[in-house]
Amino acid sequence: MLNKPKPIPPPTQLHLNIRRFVGDVVLADDGTLARVLEIEPVDLTMADPDEAAFVRSQFGQFISSIRFPDAIQIVMATYPQNLKAYLDRMRSLSIVRLREAEALRDSDAVRSAREERLGRRLERWAAFIEFALQDIHPIENRYFIVVFYNPFIARNAKRVMTADVFDKALSSLNRKLAHVQGELSHTGLQAREMSA
Repeated sequence: MLNKPKPIPPPTQLHLNIRRFVGDVVLADDGTLARVLEIEPVDLTMADPDEAAFVRSQFGQFISSIRFPDAIQIVMATYPQNLKAYLDRMRSLSIVRLREAEALRDSDAVRSAREERLGRRLERWAAFIEFALQDIHPIENRYFIVVFYNPFIARNAKRVMTADVFDKALSSLNRKLAHVQGELSHTGLQAREMSA
């Protein structure tokens, strides 16, 4: 009996009900429009206890202020952290410091020695991080708020997305998004709109 190859699962896109992107707006198959905000993470473990309590309280007030709770979704995604850009930056800073030390060697020995120490320290730091990454696999959390609006209230209604329906729906979605952004600004959390 021949072993049949296992079927290749379809790409993820086949499982999503996204019809298309229109600018920064996601248009789903059922006519729902969505926009996404990415929230800048805040490390409350390093914050003063009073400050952490304040941020939690403000976020709780933000959640309570949402007038349309069925039209938002809060998403947390975890990714492996990519430290390549950070390591490249540390190495390039090290090279700059070492070149500066070489250039100053004859004219300013004290400053040259300081620049060389900083350059060597940056080299050792990058090497340490690279070594640590062999055993440690850091992660990065990203936080998103998705704001939805569906112009088709009735389930059985004919769902034809005309330009006029889209424009009105986009206007309603933008009002909801502005409300969420306004309420988020009171919490001290930084948010930016995601683009397609």
